[in-house]
Amino acid sequence: MQFTTLTLKIVSALALARVVAATPTPDVATKVVTIEEMKDWLANTDAELTFAGNAVNVTSLSALEPDEDTVVVYCTTLTSNGRFCGGRCTVYQGLNNCISAPDTNCISSTRNIATCTQRNCQSCRDLFPCSRPLDDNFCAAPGVVSFAACRFSFT
Repeated sequence: MQFTTLTLKIVSALALARVVAATPTPDVATKVVTIEEMKDWLANTDAELTFAGNAVNVTSLSALEPDEDTVVVYCTTLTSNGRFCGGRCTVYQGLNNCISAPDTNCISSTRNIATCTQRNCQSCRDLFPCSRPLDDNFCAAPGVVSFAACRFSFT
C-alpha cells in the first residue's frame, strides 16, 4: 500500500513537472506581436507579400480581434547581415490549421505557434521562446517546413 501511494505521488509529480515545463515563460527575447505591430511591419516592408487563409490584404487585418485568428508572416530570406526578414513572405491568417511553409527562414506571429521541421506538422516545437531573435520581432526559422496555428503550447 505504501509503495503504491509513493509511486502515485512520484508519477503525479513528474506529470506536473512536465506541464509546468511546457508553459512558455512571458519574459523572452522576442514576443508574439500585436496586430498593430504586424500591420506596421507589413506597411513598411519591401518584401514581396502573398496573403493566405483568411487574410485578403493588410486592410483585412484591421478588424481582427485578439482571441480570433492567428496572423503569421513567414519569409524565405534573411538579409545579408542576418538581422532582418524579407524576400518572399506569406501573410497567413487563420486558426487550428497545419500550414505547409517550405523554404521558410524566418517567421513572426500574433500568437505562439508550433514550428515544424517535417511536413504535415510533425516534429514541432513552440516558436517562443525564439532560439534566434531577429529585428522586428521575427525569429530565424531555418528548416521549418510547416507550422500549426493553434491556441495551445506544443512542448
